[in-house]
Amino acid sequence: MDRLTTTACLSLAVALFAGCPAEQQKKPVARAAPGPSAVDRKLDLHREMQQQLRASHEEFLAKSDLYEEQKGAYLAAVSAELTSPKARVKPEAVKAIGAMTTERTQVAADLSASLSLLGEALSTRARAAHAMLSVEAKLWDLEAEGYDGRAAAAACADEEIRILRDTLVSLHVAQKGQQGVLATLVTREFEANATVGEDIHARDVADRQLAEMRTDLDQRYATLLDTARAYDRASDQVHRKLLQGLNKADAKQQVIADRMGALLRERDAATQAIAAARTQLKEAVLKRAELRSREISHDGEIAAILDGAFKDAALRDAALIRVRSQRDGASEARVATQNAELALAALRRKLATLEGDITALGY
Repeated sequence: MDRLTTTACLSLAVALFAGCPAEQQKKPVARAAPGPSAVDRKLDLHREMQQQLRASHEEFLAKSDLYEEQKGAYLAAVSAELTSPKARVKPEAVKAIGAMTTERTQVAADLSASLSLLGEALSTRARAAHAMLSVEAKLWDLEAEGYDGRAAAAACADEEIRILRDTLVSLHVAQKGQQGVLATLVTREFEANATVGEDIHARDVADRQLAEMRTDLDQRYATLLDTARAYDRASDQVHRKLLQGLNKADAKQQVIADRMGALLRERDAATQAIAAARTQLKEAVLKRAELRSREISHDGEIAAILDGAFKDAALRDAALIRVRSQRDGASEARVATQNAELALAALRRKLATLEGDITALGY
């Protein structure tokens, strides 16, 4: 992130030629200025990845819906076993598992709706990021034009660029922390889903762990959003310092200043849009985590009720054998859902990396 494009002396000379105020004539810290097509190519790739993100999320939704369908078939088979005339079960167990299954069905419907909202939030944030990066790229080009080069422009905003880079490092750290906690949470969800039905104590442990992870994720997101706002402000300060340093008496630079002013107003709108999109995504992710945890808890409770529903252990084992195919179908669908969600998460990380690469082409 600290590549220099020229020696300090040459950069200073360019800065002087560009009319940078004397107090701003410092050693430039700019990265190598890319050709215009470098940013354009990455922005085009970003647009393509937005389409991939939508497709990946749709695949995840399809797998999730299939899992709920298979899980519903399993629960229906269990209910049929419990209400069979030949079944010797405790009446209170039949009533309890019926009520719990009804509640789980509603939780599953709420979860499906939240996953759809999550997809919308992901797409909204990606579009907002693309709009912001597009404006940034235009400003970089104008600033290079106004100061006869990226290095000379950087020399006139040395301190602002230092702050920008410091906040960018903090942003990367916050983003990595949030992504790590989210990945751990998703992994723990699937582990819990696979074990809560086998051990009644596992349900309580999973409930506690998932609640703690959601709290951690909420805090990590708050840090990420605060750091992202700080980065947006730092980037804005760089642009405004460079706008201020233009020689308005020069007709060409006045035109550039006018164009920069218009772009900065556009950037203000983009900043508000992406801030709202980040908050929307945070809320969608946390809601999804809450509902997934509730679903897992219901599955554990249903398994515990089923385990004690039969008056005879041999009858229980025989009933479980008869519903094994439905249970295995639900288990396979759950694994497919996990794989689809992991693929979606990997694509999200890849998109975030691309956005970082585009940002690195600036200052």
